[in-house]
Amino acid sequence: MKRILIIFLVICLMGALAAGCTGEDRPMPPDGYAQVNFNNTLLLRPDFYFFDEGCFYALDGFYNMGVYRSRGGKPEKLFEESDFPGWLSDFIVCGTDLYFVMTNEDDSWLYRYDLITNTHELLCPIAKPAYMGVLGELVVYQDRSDMKNQKLRVLDLRTGEDRIAMEGIEVFGLVDGEVRCVVRKEDYEIYRVEPVTGARELLGTFSVDHEGDYAHYSFASEHILLRFTNSGGTFWSFSQADGTVTAYTM
Repeated sequence: MKRILIIFLVICLMGALAAGCTGEDRPMPPDGYAQVNFNNTLLLRPDFYFFDEGCFYALDGFYNMGVYRSRGGKPEKLFEESDFPGWLSDFIVCGTDLYFVMTNEDDSWLYRYDLITNTHELLCPIAKPAYMGVLGELVVYQDRSDMKNQKLRVLDLRTGEDRIAMEGIEVFGLVDGEVRCVVRKEDYEIYRVEPVTGARELLGTFSVDHEGDYAHYSFASEHILLRFTNSGGTFWSFSQADGTVTAYTM
């Protein structure tokens, strides 16, 4: 199975590089790379992150996962698992930094890779994350260590404090500098969560005429997209403005 995923990843990468990374090798923007819309939709982890004419991606080199940057079609390996204890769990690009998590059976650690100096530093321990996002000095992530009670956690990079902001979530996303969470009960409940205090606001509820075990979500300013692995080309869009749900089939 892993071999199949590797082949699929390589094919996707080659297509992406051929389509969008054919220009000259450009330096990093002075302010770094703007935060991408964090939406939890990809089936393969870790993610691809596309910026301008380049991208960041992970690639397995004989069971030794490496993180690469490609600019102008020129791939550059930043680091690989064998450089650290454990294995690569996740990474995200924000500004001039790349945050990544190394983990083993018992513990996980958060690192920061400086994309300007090509150096890294160990920041602090972290619970095993499923997804990550960065808001200033806060790392927001989903803790799936207990699948029956998944938690939204917030790690303060200044103090090292790691606290639970909300429990019982299905998934979260970062939209316009805000944290949005989905809670799945009889209906889907959408919350805006204040990461420091844990205060939450219910933005709306919706339901869909489909049942599936594995759901995938995308967050936008006024909409949430939902699809299931068994829904074929159909997905649903919930509008927070008027509370309506629209089904689309591709």
